[in-house]
Amino acid sequence: MIGAAAVFCAAGSARADSTWNNRFSYDHHSQDLFAAQEFSLDLFGTYGKNKAKFNDTFDRSARDGDFGGGVGANYFLTRNFGLGVDTFAQSGDNAFIHGASGSLILRLPVDSCHMAPYILGGGGRTFEGSDAWNLHAGVGLEFRLNPHTGIFVEGRHTFHIDKGTDYAQFRAGVRFGF
Repeated sequence: MIGAAAVFCAAGSARADSTWNNRFSYDHHSQDLFAAQEFSLDLFGTYGKNKAKFNDTFDRSARDGDFGGGVGANYFLTRNFGLGVDTFAQSGDNAFIHGASGSLILRLPVDSCHMAPYILGGGGRTFEGSDAWNLHAGVGLEFRLNPHTGIFVEGRHTFHIDKGTDYAQFRAGVRFGF
């Protein structure tokens, strides 16, 4: 994934003057903020906490969680339906990569307020500790500055299928569209 990001950055360097100069400016006149056939790269921070079961996700104790970060890539086939892959690392892990996953994403863009709430679900593998297959489900909200840059927050719960402890994870980051 990091290699793919490097290739996209290198390929886009010829267009850097026009694309990157306006990447972080707020465009309040934009009409098509969330497009079909859109590829995006995510850079995010994480906070995760192991849970014995799903009901424990909503308890008030946030102690003993782990911070980390990750990268992801998304491709939206239509304006509302997309596919995503991501990987992340967390503090306190023995493995370099904590987990990797793939997701189906359904978003409902509201261009007039530059936002798109979304739901996601999918599966993946945890490489730290239990080294187990898992399923996840979550919700998120993205705010677009312009058609090429967004800020997102997301919460997901991961259910281990065969062994291991479930965990809740919160993510916040920047999304770059191409």
